[in-house]
Order: sequence, then structure tokens, then C-alpha cells
Amino acid sequence: MAAIVDSQSLRAAASVPCTTSGWDAGKKVGGRKRHLAVDALGLLLLVVLVTAASVQDRDADVPLLSRLLECLVQLALARCLGHLAPGHMPGCGSGRSSRRWS
Repeated sequence: MAAIVDSQSLRAAASVPCTTSGWDAGKKVGGRKRHLAVDALGLLLLVVLVTAASVQDRDADVPLLSRLLECLVQLALARCLGHLAPGHMPGCGSGRSSRRWS
């Protein structure tokens, strides 16, 4: 099974505490961000991680994939959509933004 990881920034309601929301400077949105893992067909896998919008995608993807591996032992490949620095994801060598598990 393969997983694709991406995120979406959402505006937060006025009732959301400032401690759990932030500012996504790239999309110019204040609020929260949800990080998702989907399969090759675009179907949602078992893990959704919600963070403040100020959290970088690369910083949230490692815990997201760790939680995904706890749920899905047959995960073979994870592809991150270009935002991981080379070597940032555990097990990835220099210049690669995907990881294979055996």
C-alpha cells in the first residue's frame, strides 16, 4: 500500500483559542491545519493530524507517518508532496522525498 501526505489550512472560528491556532504565511490564512494521508485512489487513510496553521508541513509529517505505521503494517511507500527537505524524513537519503518500508 502507498500513502500520499498533504495538508490543508483552514480558517478558525472566533471561539477557537489562540493557543491552538496560528498563521500560515504561505496561504495567508489564520487558523488550523489538517494533515492527511491518502491512498493512491485519494481515499483517506486512518490518520488525520490537526495542528496550528503555523506548523510547517515537514514538521507534522513525521508524527503523521509514525501514527499511520502503527495502524497500517502493510504500508510500503510514503510520498510527500515536495515539502520535505532531503533527509528530513527518517529513512530517506539525500535528495529523496519518499520512504519505503519492507
